[in-house]
This record gives sequence, C-alpha cells and structure tokens, in this order.
Amino acid sequence: MPIDICQQTEREREMRLAKALIVILVAAAAMASTVVATASAAPPTILLLSGEKLPVLILSEKDPNTIKTELQSEAATLEGEGLLVDIMITNLNDTSDGSYLVLLLKVKEEKGKKESCNTSGDKTGEVLIPTNLIHLVYDSLSPLGVGLLFLASEFLLLCGAGLKIKVKGEVLGLIMPINTEAKVELGSLKGKLRCSSTFGVPEESKYWNAAGEEKKAVILASAGAGFESGCENILSEIPLEPMTMIEIMG
Repeated sequence: MPIDICQQTEREREMRLAKALIVILVAAAAMASTVVATASAAPPTILLLSGEKLPVLILSEKDPNTIKTELQSEAATLEGEGLLVDIMITNLNDTSDGSYLVLLLKVKEEKGKKESCNTSGDKTGEVLIPTNLIHLVYDSLSPLGVGLLFLASEFLLLCGAGLKIKVKGEVLGLIMPINTEAKVELGSLKGKLRCSSTFGVPEESKYWNAAGEEKKAVILASAGAGFESGCENILSEIPLEPMTMIEIMG
C-alpha cells in the first residue's frame, strides 16, 4: 500500500522533535552537573546583615570559663581548663586571609610529672597560640557543612623545668548554624572541635579547599623524638559571639 506523503512528513517531524528534545535534556543535565560542581568548589562566605561593615570579629566566652581542653598525641598529652578565641575575618568572599588568636588556660602535661605548661613569655599554665590564618571550608558536601580551618605555624611549649613540646599543623572545627542569621549575642554561633573515640585521631579532618580538592587537616606534636600526629579536643561546644550581625552562607 503506498504511504501517504503527508503522513510520512508528519512522522519525520515528530522524530526530529523527539531527537531535539533528547539533545536539549542531555545538554541541560550536563549544565546542571557543571553548576553543582562549581558550587561545591566555591568556598563558604559570610553575609553582612543590617548594613554592618568589615572586619567581622567573632569572640568566645570571656574569662573565667570552665571549658575543658585536651591535646592528644603520642608525643605529649596536655589538658587545660579555660579557652579564649578571637577570630577576625576581613574578606567576605574569600576568608582565607582571616586570622585568629587562641589562649588556653591551666594547661598541664599529663604523661609525665603533670607539670604546668606555657608559651614563652606567658604566665604559668597559659598557652598562647600566636596569630595565624583561619578560613571557612566545607567539611561535607552532602549535606553541606561548614568548618573553621585553623592553621598553626610551629610554636614551642615549655612544661616544668625541662620538657619542650613543638606543635604545628592544621585543626578543623565546625561552626554552626549555617544559612541562619546570627545575632550579636553569645551563643548565636557555636564551635565544635573534637577528637574521635580513638586516641589522637580527630573527629573531623577532611575538608574541601577553594579549588574543590579534598584535603586532610593534621596537627603534629614533638617532644624531641620526632613529630607525631594528634588532635585537639574541646570537651564542650564553644559558644561564640559575632560582633556584627552575620550569616554564614554554605
């Protein structure tokens, strides 16, 4: 039976439309995956609220406080009571030039004679981690989670008459909540920095840098026999207070 030319043309038109639709869907899927990958690689940012201005200062609870701290490593184990944190962010879109100061109080070395430790020039039991860089990173991509990456250039602890401990590396902590307005009040933001149930192993170490590359934060300590990996353990959540109204965007 001869095929009607009009019917043949209609079928060809439908087939062309179907093929075109498939091409569009494939292209849209590829574009979506590219957008997701790009978004995953972009670092977290900070949004200023109510006309606030830079720099962004984030402070911890004032002294005295009873926040318990630990440095766990095979090289040395330190315990303390009292923690002061001072964070400054100067660039909202790329926080990698942010800085921090940390002061640990009532610090003692727990493996040997349990003598008090301090950094050079500081009071007995006071360990001042000098100004170093800090920035926001993703510690999880699904669901999104934002961490604070503390970079520590090498510094020296003096414990008792003769024990010297060198510390350096990176520590990864969490900051919460994200995508939520944080008011100028203590506890509107909270930090978390923990060791796992395995001695000397951090609970959080994996993060993604601004290029979307997976990295690992490692803190190292040495009491003279070489550097050993370890972790910093803050036994409770750290209440933080932003000095301006902000929102951490993840």
